[in-house]
Amino acid sequence: MKALVALIGLGAICASFGMAQALNLKVILALVTSGALGLAIGDLFLFSAYASMGSARTILLYSFQPLFMGLAGYFLFSQAVDGRQLLAIVFLILCLATMAVEKRQQSGHWQWRGLIAALLGVLLDNCGALLTRWSFNSVPDLHPLWANFFRCLGAVSFFLVYQWYRPFGWWGNFARSSPVNRWQVIGASLVGTLLSLYFYLAALKIGHLATIGALGVVAPVLAAVFECTVERKWPSRSHLLAFAWLAAGLSVLLI
Repeated sequence: MKALVALIGLGAICASFGMAQALNLKVILALVTSGALGLAIGDLFLFSAYASMGSARTILLYSFQPLFMGLAGYFLFSQAVDGRQLLAIVFLILCLATMAVEKRQQSGHWQWRGLIAALLGVLLDNCGALLTRWSFNSVPDLHPLWANFFRCLGAVSFFLVYQWYRPFGWWGNFARSSPVNRWQVIGASLVGTLLSLYFYLAALKIGHLATIGALGVVAPVLAAVFECTVERKWPSRSHLLAFAWLAAGLSVLLI
């Protein structure tokens, strides 16, 4: 539903402000595939991992994101990774590993099925990002909102096919929910899938892939901060150590 709301919103914005532009079929297919992989299939794997082993352990798999993006940027787009960027990546991976190891110590075991699902989700999300970066390289004046329109179209198309074969009550669940919940879904879609992805795609268009991948691990850390705030509890020693690694990594990148 978030992808559908964002698709409608993006279509209206691009049509109103002249951001829509003609694209060749290869670029359209790349963007649609990117959305299907990253916004639909990848998220399904991540949600499955969250349900089976919790979000805290799932974030460990995000440690692979900067390495994957860095290698892909080097081999596919000839982007070198200098010593400063490599050091920042190491700090940010240590940040995530610290938080995830704490949760493993609490539970005492790993759930391999959930780990594999989380790894697949992260890899599919990164594959989608690489397809989008290729589209930006192919069409330098492509606006991020117009690119996101086709990515959302890919996600919606996937869920339409999925609904056809395995009905999950896409529209029915939304229609039966309370007005407050419906507005919450619409608001979350416009802020997250539309606005947030606009800034991400704008960075992806011009930024260094390894650096973007490293900065992407900030989201799970912010989720931990939000969790402590909502539950009104002080962060643990592991969380404080993770925040220290995060601060070190960002300092290396920004200074």
